[in-house]
Amino acid sequence: MNTVLRPKEATALLPPLILKLASDLSVRALAIKGATLAKQGLRKERPSADVDILVEPARFEEFLRHLQEFGWIDRDEQVLFPLADEPTVLAAH
Repeated sequence: MNTVLRPKEATALLPPLILKLASDLSVRALAIKGATLAKQGLRKERPSADVDILVEPARFEEFLRHLQEFGWIDRDEQVLFPLADEPTVLAAH
């Protein structure tokens, strides 16, 4: 059976899926922003087009490889990190 998800459904299911995959590897990860904040009552609920997950930097590449086993498509680094050359208050995550 091949199930097709609408973008809203897929976006809602991604945080628990990604956090479960991280947990399976004992990789520390945290869902931030978007629907996560709405569920915590920290912002109004509104549609999201993406999912924001912080992953421990030392295990990031390993985690990306694990995601690829589940069909994740690794895109160009410039797409993944469009502001890589911009000043930031956070370390790479």
